[in-house]
Amino acid sequence: MPLAIGSRQPVNLWVRARQVGHVVIGELGKGISAYPFMTVYPQDRHERFLIEHLRRAGIEVERQTALVDFAQAPDRVRIRLKHASGEEETCEAAYVAGCDGAHSRVREVLGVGFPGGTYSHVFYVADVVASGPVINDELHVALDDADFLGIFPLKGGRTGRLIGTVLAEDEDARESLRWEGVGRHVAERMGIQVERVNWFSTYRVHHRVAGRFQKGRVFLLGDAAHIHSPVGAQGMNTGIGDAVNLAWKLTDVIEGRAEASLLDSYESERIAFARRLVRTTDRAFVLATSPGRLARFVRVHVLPWILPLLFHFRALQRFMFRTVSQTSISYRGSPLSVGKLGRVHGGDRLPWVGLDGSSNPTDNFAAKQAIFLAFASRLGDLGRAAAADIDMSTATCVADAATKTVTITGVTERVNGAAASIANSEFQLNGSYPSCAGSQSCPVLPATLIGKTDFVINTH
Repeated sequence: MPLAIGSRQPVNLWVRARQVGHVVIGELGKGISAYPFMTVYPQDRHERFLIEHLRRAGIEVERQTALVDFAQAPDRVRIRLKHASGEEETCEAAYVAGCDGAHSRVREVLGVGFPGGTYSHVFYVADVVASGPVINDELHVALDDADFLGIFPLKGGRTGRLIGTVLAEDEDARESLRWEGVGRHVAERMGIQVERVNWFSTYRVHHRVAGRFQKGRVFLLGDAAHIHSPVGAQGMNTGIGDAVNLAWKLTDVIEGRAEASLLDSYESERIAFARRLVRTTDRAFVLATSPGRLARFVRVHVLPWILPLLFHFRALQRFMFRTVSQTSISYRGSPLSVGKLGRVHGGDRLPWVGLDGSSNPTDNFAAKQAIFLAFASRLGDLGRAAAADIDMSTATCVADAATKTVTITGVTERVNGAAASIANSEFQLNGSYPSCAGSQSCPVLPATLIGKTDFVINTH
């Protein structure tokens, strides 16, 4: 996504209309990511952005076509579709990825449960033209005795998206809600003068995780697999994470570079994270909205005092950034993740480091992928590479920043305990590895696999 279309906003915390915290996200993530800031980019614009890129790739999104049913065969899935005209169509696919939302028909046909619950609070969303001290191109979160309000800047200037909560015990009460009845008083308390409401909607919030993310040749992703409170703004990012995790595995299997068993790692890697995310956002949502005496006391008396103190600690700042950015995700429990050296385990995230000390964004992962593909080429296929016992204890890599190549030497594959064919093999990679700046050597961690069963290079 071109970063110019987003922006880098500080986050402000308000309690009872009094500002108690101001955090610049760009400072929190320095040294963790090439993009150490938060970009507020509305989901509707994000979807248009993705659809346009799909169109450029020759793929059209058929929004008026619905999945009716499907049946799995040993080598394919037979699918019945229904068009807007009412006409039905039958087609076949090697696999089905169910990205069809909280009311997923794919999940229903699979017979997969969706345990969890529904909050009594209703969320409302209002896109407004407004003025006031908090309509200033920054993000604001306001807590009160009973109300919650998030203020997100849109397109700069005087437009913003207001997201809040209100108690509504039944669906009839939700349908009758209007901006004038639910949002005006809390907005006025924050000094917001709303001149025009361009769009207003309400929705119920659930906290649920599907019992399975895969059955046979069919997978569940995004809201079809997990839904939770928007506290933390993790929903769409998590769904995209699901898609990225599954997409490269499907590609490698379909193109014959890996065995179908590779796909089994999707559920184990993503369902654990989804369950942890739902638990975390549930606790945060209850704290932010509960009318209970203890939660209200913490919200309006403890947080205003303790948060400004906590944010002086660099460790907490980095923890917050890693959590919100999802750079703390680990796949140590994945069947693909093996190997350990000191504090580094298979399944850990490859650290980001700047090339030659530069703060310019650098693709940390191009070389990592090339390393694995080079090994896979020598070993014959990805499945063998994933299962191989690679001895890298004497290996080194030499990077040349000028030519953007990396050479790895001293690698041994061991089969049944005996050294095999790739001893002291040398690989030329198209892509620079940022930690090996200039022309110098750096050690390679032995037998450590990460993510796409890629080898970890020591970044120190």
